[in-house]
Amino acid sequence: MSSGMKGHHKAPRRMEKKQDRSPDLIEQLRQAVAGCGMSMNQLGKAAGVNQAQLSRFLRGERTLTLPTAAKLCAYLGLRLTGPALEDEE
Repeated sequence: MSSGMKGHHKAPRRMEKKQDRSPDLIEQLRQAVAGCGMSMNQLGKAAGVNQAQLSRFLRGERTLTLPTAAKLCAYLGLRLTGPALEDEE
């Protein structure tokens, strides 16, 4: 009955993606970038972010560093909100 690989199971496919940890924030940023009405070249120059990084991010080929994401958010007027941030008023 046992194949000698007791306890070794393949992880479900969706767990293989590192992006599954924060899909909401990543997807919201992707939507904001895609819907900003600017080319990736224009947005990159305006926000101080590499155009190639933006393109790979939109295609889902890479994530962004926190400083890069912060630059985009600042330029696009995005900010984090939530209960922990709202209590500080």
